[in-house]
Amino acid sequence: MSKLIHFSFVLNHYIMKKSILSFLFTLFLVETFAQDARLSQIWSMPTMMNPALTGVMDEKLLAGTGYSGQSTNKATTTHLYGFINARLNTKRMKEGEYFGVGASYYQYGSTSSNAFDARFMALSASYHFNLSKDGVHSAGFGTQFVHANAIVQSSRATLVFDKEINGGGFRWTNIEYPILPSATFSIEKRSSYLDWNSGAFYRYSGDHIILDIGVGGYHYLHPKNSISQIDFESRLRGRLTFQTAMTIAMDDVNSLYINNIFWKEGLYWRSTALDANNLVTNWSGVEWKRHADRKRFYADFGVYTRSFKTLMPYLSAYSPTGLNMRFSFEFPFNSKYFEAYTARRLEVALRYALFKDKNPKEITAYTNADYEKQFNDEY
Repeated sequence: MSKLIHFSFVLNHYIMKKSILSFLFTLFLVETFAQDARLSQIWSMPTMMNPALTGVMDEKLLAGTGYSGQSTNKATTTHLYGFINARLNTKRMKEGEYFGVGASYYQYGSTSSNAFDARFMALSASYHFNLSKDGVHSAGFGTQFVHANAIVQSSRATLVFDKEINGGGFRWTNIEYPILPSATFSIEKRSSYLDWNSGAFYRYSGDHIILDIGVGGYHYLHPKNSISQIDFESRLRGRLTFQTAMTIAMDDVNSLYINNIFWKEGLYWRSTALDANNLVTNWSGVEWKRHADRKRFYADFGVYTRSFKTLMPYLSAYSPTGLNMRFSFEFPFNSKYFEAYTARRLEVALRYALFKDKNPKEITAYTNADYEKQFNDEY
């Protein structure tokens, strides 16, 4: 058995090295766009990254909520979200075939210290199926409809809008100067729109590795999103999200999880140049996960960075009841080169698996060839 374990770790090392090189190549090759990227733990609500991720989980029904307190040297605000996702299949469906349905709510700028308040309510649906009979290759498609509304009310706070901590979705033209303390008037402006998004998802499930690739398209209806004044270039330009994730088995219990998300914003419909509030960001991070122990309390940990400007320690704790608590704190770490970036984010997410899948598909550290070699060596 010792030879088998040694062989598995050597093979894991080779796969890990090859996968990381391929992943880094993708990181520098792809330039993409996304819907909103102010959260540290954007993967804690997957349908915000890609509607096709609806239902992609080990649970039959999953509910979650999250809080993010964010601040910079200029402003302070909060982000709140909640969601529920379900995976549906029938006896008539083939192996690996299922539907995903979900509903989500997202809000930012709701505190008394920020005059901007935006809310997004979305309904998502997806369809997933196997591309190969053995289930090694699978894919899915999803769609999402969103109703968004926002309000600017100067009587609540100063009109300071910091693009680093206030979410996207609405154009904040001229909302950048504070109201004087002596001001006695109140300004209130509202805006709302309907939007349509979609996405695609692919998964490779090998004996030692799982590779996920997701692409999402946003703002097909190109809604008008100007909230402060008339702006003929305020229609949302169509955007794309791109996310890759790799799960590499280290042994029968532990795995290495590499997650990356890319996005860019600042271009508007009919625009010919970048907006003054253009943002380009990517997440890169790694987690150490346990994927075989579901009967006791355990915790995963990891670390992420935002465009190499911040550092985000991350802790995820699980209980046998299906409860999952996630904690993170994101802070700037390279002030010498990024003195203007001062965003700090404290986030807490809570997820609860209402019905677990009794037979979830997990990666293993050994292949059939490994067991065959062990049998031949012993007998």
